[in-house]
Amino acid sequence: MKNLFLTIVVFSVLFIIGCQENSITDPVQQELQKTDDPSILSGTILLEGILEVPGQTNLFLEINGQVEYVHELFLVDPIPPAPQHYVSLSLQVNAGLSDPYSERHPYWLISSKSQDIIYVSKGGIYQFVTSFPIQDRSDGMVLVCSFLVTTEGVGLSKMWLAAQEDTFNKTIELDPVTYPPVQIK
Repeated sequence: MKNLFLTIVVFSVLFIIGCQENSITDPVQQELQKTDDPSILSGTILLEGILEVPGQTNLFLEINGQVEYVHELFLVDPIPPAPQHYVSLSLQVNAGLSDPYSERHPYWLISSKSQDIIYVSKGGIYQFVTSFPIQDRSDGMVLVCSFLVTTEGVGLSKMWLAAQEDTFNKTIELDPVTYPPVQIK
């Protein structure tokens, strides 16, 4: 009789526990922000360093500033086998150039915006070269930036100063880019 009573108590306790709401299988209640879109990335790229002035030997300018970007991915053709993507890339440059070795310490501003559409294959890389005007320069010098654009983001590859007439209708020789990284012989 003792065993029968103990068995009934155990089954009753198990039945009561089993009938309660199981928190392990209930979905977790979270508040998701509907404004977060995984196809839109934004961030800041720092512009810091020493740049050589084109056409003048041993003359260097120091750059300090940043590029704020918005990288938005659009899917053009979602049907496999070859989905096509394009990236809407907005760039806003706020930087300054100065000659730290000059007695007058001249300072030139670079403040510019651009909006570009770039076609990029999934997993591919596109080298995007653009120039930004330098304010208050009579020689028309520009800041040229080379960005590496993928479907997953954007990064600064190189930057240099150039005369404005040198940036149009000329082939710019850059180091070869391989993705994924492999050794070039």
